[in-house]
Amino acid sequence: MLRNKSITLHLKKFPIYSRQSCSKSLLSENRSVTSSNTNMFESLKEKMKAIQHHPQPHRSSLRKKKVSIYRVPAKLRKIDAKSYEPHFISIGPYHHGSPSLQASEQLKLLALNSLIGNSGTHKISVDKLISVLHSIEHDVRESYSEEIGLSSEKFVEMMLLDGCFIVHLFKELNENDFNSCLSLLPKRWMLPVVRRDLITLENQLPMIVLKTIYKETRSNSNKETSLERLVLNFINPLMRREKNVLEQCIMDLTTSNKDKCYHHLLDVFHSSLSLRKANRGKEPHMHRSITELKESGIKIRVREDTQLLDIKFKNGVLRIPGLQMDNHTGSVLRNIVAYEQCHHDCKPDMTAYLFFLDKLINSADDVGLMHYEGVIQHSLGSNKQVAKLVNNLCVEVEYDGNESYLCDVVESINLYSGRWLIKVKTRLKHDYFTNLWVGISTLAALLMIYLTVLQTSCDIIDAQEKYYKGRTGLWFGLHRFLLHPIQGVKDTSWSALSFINGVVFPNNSVKEPTQPEF
Repeated sequence: MLRNKSITLHLKKFPIYSRQSCSKSLLSENRSVTSSNTNMFESLKEKMKAIQHHPQPHRSSLRKKKVSIYRVPAKLRKIDAKSYEPHFISIGPYHHGSPSLQASEQLKLLALNSLIGNSGTHKISVDKLISVLHSIEHDVRESYSEEIGLSSEKFVEMMLLDGCFIVHLFKELNENDFNSCLSLLPKRWMLPVVRRDLITLENQLPMIVLKTIYKETRSNSNKETSLERLVLNFINPLMRREKNVLEQCIMDLTTSNKDKCYHHLLDVFHSSLSLRKANRGKEPHMHRSITELKESGIKIRVREDTQLLDIKFKNGVLRIPGLQMDNHTGSVLRNIVAYEQCHHDCKPDMTAYLFFLDKLINSADDVGLMHYEGVIQHSLGSNKQVAKLVNNLCVEVEYDGNESYLCDVVESINLYSGRWLIKVKTRLKHDYFTNLWVGISTLAALLMIYLTVLQTSCDIIDAQEKYYKGRTGLWFGLHRFLLHPIQGVKDTSWSALSFINGVVFPNNSVKEPTQPEF
């Protein structure tokens, strides 16, 4: 319950962050919550009290298919539990009240004060906002896969504080070109951590809450941008896309699919990554790494100005969009995959992408080849760490490949690398030309064999001239072929034509072919 006393207690209990570590300016701003905005919070208090008299909606035993926010399965969590947990701020009921996240609760009060208390000329109806949030409480509860034990009053309070924090953060970032939000996150490390926390699966608030608060706090004087645009601009640093690619993603979400209702921030991000026009089907098995594909003659190239998942293969060239990896990349990818594993309505495109990447990368050398071509750029210390991260992303993940958007790509790669000529070339390169010195040794051995056969043929021909007074026979033909390969091919062709003529026309009714003049 948001009472004056409880707000004062919150302000004293939690540490206050400021532009100058523990500043006086932010402290004075926080204390003004209980002084200059008493009327606003008094109204809030009365409305929160009124909520207690409304019975909590009954949850049917047969739940409707509204669930979109899940607990991460235990088998995924045991691989890397920290990737699925918020590190700084809790959003939603799953981590609400966590002792390790209490420091950020102060920021939610500041956001509420800034968004509602200091609304300027545009008067926001707090009563209306709380009333609307209470009216959607049942639908919001239905979005979570687990029963929420919070009372109706506490649940609405949580929606109000968490939603106001996100909306105020987006609005201030939008004003600063998404570079900083000093009123809430004055320290440099805060914004990247909050961005990462807001993309975790268990730390989500339904989009309907954010849209409700965003609509009620919209300024009449300025036409504000869509909430989906703010979300994608906010999340973009986690998996950077070129400006034109990002703009195209935003247009697809806000224009092409304007009637689609997105569930939460992670769902918006996932939808922006998924390919809408893709042929999905059963993906065949691919058992070749990047190194082996390169040995078979397949070239690896970076594909620019396109989506991360948009992989193409044509004429022996595999084109993969660039991927930038840092300390947060593993957590982001794991949460996207966890969402695909839990939510049946979304396509498992990221899962297919990571399994494909896992097949391509088996060692640090494979990462080195992709790094050299510009496909993977990272700041993880070594290629070995990148290979380990990629190989661990698919551990305990269930994937049957029946809805893979990469089915055509993998099939084309298998067909190209499975041709007999490519197989022979691959075997020769793998066995005899693995590096420069092995290649030189192979060529030297071939030269020695050539010279040995040539010397042998010379000796035999000399013997024929001495004892038989002629230069005929197999060794003579081989000798001529070794000395003059082109002439030898012509002679062999003429001999073959003569043999065929004798078989087809045994009675010599047709004139035998004349040996060409050389």
